Amino acid sequence: MIIAVDFDGTLCTNQYPQIGAPNKKLFQILINKQKAGDVIILNTCRHGVLLEQAINFCNTNKLNFDYVNCNAEAGIE
Repeated sequence: MIIAVDFDGTLCTNQYPQIGAPNKKLFQILINKQKAGDVIILNTCRHGVLLEQAINFCNTNKLNFDYVNCNAEAGIE
């Protein structure tokens, strides 16, 4: 399965441009899905430094994306 997930208001509470509290339940679900072989994509309007902050926040919470803002099939933006 391919799962695309938004950041602000989904993976964390919406505090844009800051980063809100993590949605720990969703993080755990996505981590488990990825371990089971699913592909996880971060699909967000954040870019530049704000995107880097979001990715680092997710990595700190043990979620590493297979793709960021791109199509999993093509692997391109």
